[in-house]
Amino acid sequence: TPQIKERVSFFGMKTYYELDLLTRSYAMAQKEKIDVMHHFHSFGFFAHFFEELTGIPTVYTLHDPMPTENMFEHWMFRRFPTHKFISISDSQRGDLGEHFVGTVYNGIDIDKYAFDPVGSSEYVTVGRLIEEKGASTALEVMQRLGGKLKIATWLSDRVRASSYYRDVVLPLVRVTGSELCDFMSSDDMVKL
Repeated sequence: TPQIKERVSFFGMKTYYELDLLTRSYAMAQKEKIDVMHHFHSFGFFAHFFEELTGIPTVYTLHDPMPTENMFEHWMFRRFPTHKFISISDSQRGDLGEHFVGTVYNGIDIDKYAFDPVGSSEYVTVGRLIEEKGASTALEVMQRLGGKLKIATWLSDRVRASSYYRDVVLPLVRVTGSELCDFMSSDDMVKL
């Protein structure tokens, strides 16, 4: 179908784009004698092969839940047992903890967003609209507490078509798209 052809084309384009970035990055690392590369596992696992070929130590930050044994991603842990990973939480590691060298929590600029010990009834969540991120749980809690939750996310066609968004999140949301778009100025988005 045209939709499948479009997705395959996008996947191929993204694959070549990432391979190009990795080739340039590792070439620069070799030339400049960079001590360690840091790769974010957002797409593909090509950096593992570059690390093997170049010998440049690389750490990998995982942003998704740990793969189960029946997933391709789990094979990477077995294929590259000496490669080092960074988790975004200690609980993310699951039973593959021996592969991790540390945890780096997602952070914020505490000078820009100072802690308010009094608090308020308004909260913010930033992230993808997938079940694991818990937006629906946060919305349900806000309804029970009578608070407001602002959600900063990317509403792609894929997200809009997902059953989690349509059947779980959307029935809990009481704002329009324009209100969501006005949540942050474009200057704030660039600074994030």
